[in-house]
Amino acid sequence: DALARAISEAARVQQGKQPFRLAAEFERVVEGELDPSQYDLIIEGLKPMAKAGQPQASQVGRTLSMSTWTGVGQAKVDLTSRNGRTKVKVRSNAILQALMTLHPAFMTSIIAMGALTERGMAGLGAGIAIAAMTIGATLFGVLTRKGHHKAEQLVDQLRDKIKDTIAEESA
Repeated sequence: DALARAISEAARVQQGKQPFRLAAEFERVVEGELDPSQYDLIIEGLKPMAKAGQPQASQVGRTLSMSTWTGVGQAKVDLTSRNGRTKVKVRSNAILQALMTLHPAFMTSIIAMGALTERGMAGLGAGIAIAAMTIGATLFGVLTRKGHHKAEQLVDQLRDKIKDTIAEESA
């Protein structure tokens, strides 16, 4: 357990050194096999992001996959139990953060540049465009880091639920 935590911490430090991460993956392994019939207990309380016509979570054999809302962005959860171990992996990405920040900033800059250049104020349009993109990029970075942090908290919560469920099962 101590070795697993040390490896996890080293990976976290390595990932934290990257200045601009669009995606982050967090993985935890618990000794003991969780019965797949209890996967629903582990994901209970997660807010699924179901696509139209597709199930919220899908289970094939001993692997469960789902996309979930972390409060700031989305993450993909994979839960696999085999060979005496249960692995939970959470992958966070920055798609929603980009749609909430970069896209509006880009659209604002295009509209400002077009409208003000047409009126002979290209310098002011460029200034507004630069300001909008700077604000958008700053907010994108903040939300992306927060989203990755929430994904890491999620994987730790799921690991704890798995440990508790396995312990109850053995008792």
